[in-house]
Amino acid sequence: PSGTRTPVSRTAARHSRIRVATALAFRCDRERAALAAALAPAPAAGEEATIEVGGDDFLARLILDLGGTPLQVSAAGLSALFGAPTSLGDDATRAARAARALCGATRAGRAGIDTGRVMLRRDAGGGLGASGEAVRRAGELADEAAAGEIRVTAAAARQLAGRYELAEAMTREDGGRVLTLRSPRAGAAPSNAVLLGRDRELTTLAA
Repeated sequence: PSGTRTPVSRTAARHSRIRVATALAFRCDRERAALAAALAPAPAAGEEATIEVGGDDFLARLILDLGGTPLQVSAAGLSALFGAPTSLGDDATRAARAARALCGATRAGRAGIDTGRVMLRRDAGGGLGASGEAVRRAGELADEAAAGEIRVTAAAARQLAGRYELAEAMTREDGGRVLTLRSPRAGAAPSNAVLLGRDRELTTLAA
């Protein structure tokens, strides 16, 4: 009937929330073994290596060490969030550091970064999942990037401009600017500001 709304599960609503976060997507195609060997730390004397070469642990650990949350890790790359469920204040910078580490360890690795709204949800086992424009755009940028390139949206670039050199890459059909992340700016001070809630950023992105 006209005007009838489909009821929303209270359980689903209770376990979902919207936040502003930075999404990272990385594609590495068939170079997983070489990437694992390059990033895995050498074990201490008498200690066995804890990261399986070619496995998923080394990718997830890199993201976790930089304060991010792995979402999906596969033989083709990964997707991750920085700033959700908890923001450390410099989430875009941490995502950029992760992207540079991953791309720097491969010949054909490429990445995409976007800052925007994400819908967080917990599955029955307590695992974190996410969807939304930022996750989608980061994946599209990674797919479109050239080998070794890190593409970022204008929203992410605003968070990175003081710490990294950025170059215009293209303008999307919807008018959105896409930039390429270059090297860190000389003398850029590390960010230690912690932003709680990020309501002001959400309002700015919504404008």
